[in-house]
Amino acid sequence: KLIKVGIEYRDQPQVMQKEVLRDAANQEIPELEKHISSLGTIAHIAPLLGLLGTVTGTMKAFGVLGTFGAVSDPSVLAKGVSEALITTVGGIIVAVPAVIFYNYLVTRVNNILIKMENQVNALIAILAPQTKTDATRTLSAKLDEKREVRRI
Repeated sequence: KLIKVGIEYRDQPQVMQKEVLRDAANQEIPELEKHISSLGTIAHIAPLLGLLGTVTGTMKAFGVLGTFGAVSDPSVLAKGVSEALITTVGGIIVAVPAVIFYNYLVTRVNNILIKMENQVNALIAILAPQTKTDATRTLSAKLDEKREVRRI
């Protein structure tokens, strides 16, 4: 899209080219970032949900102790403790890969944005009209190359 925009505005002043190209690049950013915030939310909420399960499981275990006092059958108490541990593990199992994938995507998007910025700058440089001194330098360089070729 950036090249298309650059070509469409190639005859416009350089200031306008920069503005239009940067606007076009900025319009691409939401598309690149659209699912990253959801993944970040999952990565942050999963441990909290695990913690919530830990609290409810612990409450059940203490509820059994409160109701029966001393428990002769440890399996009654173990159900609440088991729930607490299972939800903690579940939250961690979801959170760790989500955080890793989130960080991977953020890094990838940042790298894409850097490349886009470099491409915009390169396109602006290509579209910029050459001054006479630039044209003279280019012509002079070509003549020097031809002279070098002849010497070889």
